Amino acid sequence: MWRVVVFCALVGSTVGQSWVTNITDNLRDGLSRVLESSVVNYSTPVINVSYGARVEFDMRAMGHLYNSSHTIIDIIANKQAYPEGIVWFSDGNLEVAPLHEKWKTLLAHYAGPVAVIVVLVLLVAILPLTGLFWCCCQWCKSGRRRRPFDRKYDACLKGILAIVLIGFLTLFLFGVVCAFATDSQLDTGTTNVAKTVKSSVHDVREFLNATQAHSRHLLVTNYKELEAELNEMLTSSGQTVLKVLDDFTSATSVQKLNGMVQQLDRVPEDLRTVQKSTSALRSKAEELDAGLRRVKALLHRTLVACQEKECIKLQEKYRLGQLGTEIQYNMIPDVSDLLSNVSSLLESSIKEDVAAGLEVFSGIKQTVDQHIPRVQDAITDTGRRLANVADNITHAAGSMSRKLAQVNVKTDEIQRDYIERYAPYRKYVSKAAAAVLLLIVVVMSWGLLCGVCGKRPDVYGTSDCCNKGTGSTCLLCGIAITLFMGAFIAIMILIYFVFGVTAQRFACDPLTEPRDNRLFADVETFVDFENVMFNNKSDPDFNITAVLLACHHNKTVYEVRINIHLILNLQLCTYTFLVNEL
Repeated sequence: MWRVVVFCALVGSTVGQSWVTNITDNLRDGLSRVLESSVVNYSTPVINVSYGARVEFDMRAMGHLYNSSHTIIDIIANKQAYPEGIVWFSDGNLEVAPLHEKWKTLLAHYAGPVAVIVVLVLLVAILPLTGLFWCCCQWCKSGRRRRPFDRKYDACLKGILAIVLIGFLTLFLFGVVCAFATDSQLDTGTTNVAKTVKSSVHDVREFLNATQAHSRHLLVTNYKELEAELNEMLTSSGQTVLKVLDDFTSATSVQKLNGMVQQLDRVPEDLRTVQKSTSALRSKAEELDAGLRRVKALLHRTLVACQEKECIKLQEKYRLGQLGTEIQYNMIPDVSDLLSNVSSLLESSIKEDVAAGLEVFSGIKQTVDQHIPRVQDAITDTGRRLANVADNITHAAGSMSRKLAQVNVKTDEIQRDYIERYAPYRKYVSKAAAAVLLLIVVVMSWGLLCGVCGKRPDVYGTSDCCNKGTGSTCLLCGIAITLFMGAFIAIMILIYFVFGVTAQRFACDPLTEPRDNRLFADVETFVDFENVMFNNKSDPDFNITAVLLACHHNKTVYEVRINIHLILNLQLCTYTFLVNEL
């Protein structure tokens, strides 16, 4: 037995190192198999959302005009809303350069629009005066050149003037179409302002409701599914660890090894007893050897002295002279070296090492049993915190939805107090301008048609009403209407031009392409979007431009770099089992 104990003790250190390596690898493999086999089947939320807003624009067969209007505006006006150095920000305040210092820069920047405005203002001032002078000349019959009728010259002049007049009428007809189309677009837009705002607010509220429903399903329902799978996985992992541990401890008999090592204290004493017994045995063997030699000598002398027949036969039969009395002392074991080795082994604290190893392996079971409930409690606590987060999201979405409901009330007030009250006047003025253009086109077209196709009136006045005289009268009426009402048309064109170019440069262009836009760059300098939204400043790439470009690419709110950690700090508890340290 003591030989087995000593052998196990001598090879224990080498086997122990291999044992720890094997159990670590097998624990890792077993846990990996458990994790790979654990797949969470998340349920999908069923949320019905109906959005009412429609991004539609009826061009009313004016698509080419709308598409070319950007090119025309780019030719007339600079692509930047204002020149550099006019607006800057100092200590959070908006600063504007004095007009008397930058008027040359402003004039050079707005040269195109200013030229158009000057031309329109001159037309507003000149056309009524021109009409007045023209009427005076017509009524007074002054300035009329009388000459003999030249059939060839008059026919050529009539053809040239007809072509020129047809060209002008074509332009006027184009203006009539633009006027009525513009009036229709303005009328539709003004009428549908409240409806569009309400539809947009409704869509935003639907989105907020869907967002809070999705977040609750994600943070509560899906997390419960994850929690159930995690608990099952933890149980399986614990069972895997215990099974691998039991297999390895059973294979190497650690408990038996520890029991045998604990008995090593008695081995030196037993070996000393064996050593003493061996020494006593050697002493007794020497005494026995001396006695046997004396007996042999005495027996030999007796047989030699005896001459009897039986003595002679006995001596010949057994040959007592050859009887050996030497004892084989080398067959008696010498345990001195073995006693020295065992003493050295005991002095090397093998007992403590083996006991500590067994304690470590026993502690693995206790560690697994202790940590699994702690991890499960942490998972449950995280679920409660995520439920609180879902409640906060629901509260925030509900609060925003209630605020948006107030927007509908304000929209109704604006619709009632401003649009319904003042929109008809704009409609009447716009339709009047379009009607004037249409009247000019109709009168002058009729005059041109009568002048080209009608007959000359005879001296008896028996010709029809559609003769050249009627055509001349219609042309004169068309010219009079153009001169007297042209100022009104020019004013309408001026208003549309100023508002159109201003809206294009200060609103449409920045929202359509915010990159390389001076107005948008200054707005971002003045407004720290991340700080305004989340009271935080950690991402320099998070700005209005990035959000707007992401919206242009039809990305969702979750992809527009509005990270959830900027709104809610979700800290999940993580418990890691360091298998290598077990």
